Amino acid sequence: MEGVKKPQASLLTRVGTSLTVKWFGTLMLAFIVLISGLILGLELYFTHLYETAKIQSTIGRLNDFALTYQGEGWTDPEFYRRAQLFAAENNVNIGLLPDREGEEGDGEEREGSSDEASEGEDHGQEEGQYVLVTILDTGGSYYDFFVTLEHQAELNLQTGAQVQVEALQQTDQVLLPFVINGHRIEVSSVVDSPLYKGQGKIVTLRQNLNLPDQETAGSIQYKEISKGSYADVSYVISELPHTGIQQVEFRRRLTLPGRGRFVLMGTGSLQPVAEILGLIKGFYPFFGLGALVLAVFISWLYARTVIRPIKEITTVADRMAHLDFDQKLSTNRSDELGILSESLNSLSTGLEGALGDLTIANAQLQADIEREKKQEQARKEFVANASHELKTPLGIVRSYAEGLRETQDPVQQTDYVAVIEDEVEKMDGLIQDMLAISKYDSFDVVIRKEPVDMLILTSDLVQGFEKHLEVGQLRLAFEGDFGSFDLDKEKITAAMTNLLSNAVKYAKTGTILVLSSRDLGEEVEFQVTNTCEEAFTEDQLEKVWERFYKRDVAHTNEVEGTGLGLSIVKRIFEAHGLAYGNRADGDQVTFWFRCKKTGR
Repeated sequence: MEGVKKPQASLLTRVGTSLTVKWFGTLMLAFIVLISGLILGLELYFTHLYETAKIQSTIGRLNDFALTYQGEGWTDPEFYRRAQLFAAENNVNIGLLPDREGEEGDGEEREGSSDEASEGEDHGQEEGQYVLVTILDTGGSYYDFFVTLEHQAELNLQTGAQVQVEALQQTDQVLLPFVINGHRIEVSSVVDSPLYKGQGKIVTLRQNLNLPDQETAGSIQYKEISKGSYADVSYVISELPHTGIQQVEFRRRLTLPGRGRFVLMGTGSLQPVAEILGLIKGFYPFFGLGALVLAVFISWLYARTVIRPIKEITTVADRMAHLDFDQKLSTNRSDELGILSESLNSLSTGLEGALGDLTIANAQLQADIEREKKQEQARKEFVANASHELKTPLGIVRSYAEGLRETQDPVQQTDYVAVIEDEVEKMDGLIQDMLAISKYDSFDVVIRKEPVDMLILTSDLVQGFEKHLEVGQLRLAFEGDFGSFDLDKEKITAAMTNLLSNAVKYAKTGTILVLSSRDLGEEVEFQVTNTCEEAFTEDQLEKVWERFYKRDVAHTNEVEGTGLGLSIVKRIFEAHGLAYGNRADGDQVTFWFRCKKTGR
């Protein structure tokens, strides 16, 4: 055996080493390709993807701003406030320029930047006349509103001062005042807004508010890199020479009701993408080293997950060779190793089942042999007992037959004939009981159940025992409620007859024979109780169910009967599937059986 196992271990080692190297090399190559592709993609496409995503997202928010402006018709102070918020949220400065007739294309617009700048300057100068006031009212809420420098000076609005305001509430925090400290202010437009009236403390004042200076912005000479349009917005990407600093300029035309055509222009920087890419490049060495360590670990781990199942399969197969089928392989894999594991498990289960069936069959065979031996012994005892029981009456019949032949006295002849008839009747009863026992032993019994009223059945039987009760000076008592049960009437009558006959036979003279029932819920227990001359021992209580058993163990015929009655009772109860038994309390002996209530 050692000469066989050593080559197998060597082969397993060679296979394991080969698989480990292959898996490790394949996974390492895959990680290297993945890392290289990721770095190459960052170098070639990340900047373009970032710029495209930023431009498109900014254009979407710019269009939302423009559509909201057109729909709500903001005042100039409100436009300025919204522009400042837009710039803070999106890092894009926006302004509003007139859309001159005849301007076409981005190139012409850029050529006319000086005129636009002057318009932007006028717009900025107009916006520079406003002051943004923030108040905290008595309800604890903050509100913003714009006033001109003239109104601030006239109303003496200073930080920390109390102010009473009546206004139109445009949003949750923006007011359009028309009365401040009792002084009425003209509202530039009427809007459908709720009224606000309250008092508050001035928290902050912001003066000299200006829009981006378009003239200054236009004076910086950027080199155009690319341009395009998206969702009704044209854009130009340009770079400040020799710096790498890039910006994108957005233009969207819109028409304001009652004011004409304008260009909403925005300017944002693309510098963050370069900074992000530079930061990522600085992490390349660390990223590569970490990826390499991770690749080595995963490759080693995955290689172990392939080799370990092979070793487990070898171990289980070896145990199967030694008829040990307790260990099973894991089948949570879907590859060839998983299929092999399932096949070995199936083989192990089949062999274990076959071995178990063989063991059970062997045990059953042994049990059958033992049962056959017991049956053979029982048959021998039965024949011996039957022969003994038949021998006595046959001897009596023979003796009296000889006497009948020899005597001439008519009186003696009559007596002899009576004795012969009595013995023949006993033999006939014995033979009938033996046939009944043989029938039950062969399982050739059919139980035909029908509703049986136990009180009526018992009462009818008692009438047949009146003579025996008188002879033994016995009294009979009924206790409990007898009901109707599904039983084989003929066979349960035979069982009750044998129980009553046995109770009368062994009852002490002058005692009471009790027939009773006890309700146990789903079942009713019927009992036959008598008082004996001598108490039964536990051994005798067990043996009374055996064939030909009599308490007269010497077979002196002092006790009448064949000893088969209770054996027949036992087989009738078993054929019905009823629980039965006996118990002794001093010299009182009770035989009982239980019936299920009808309908349960």
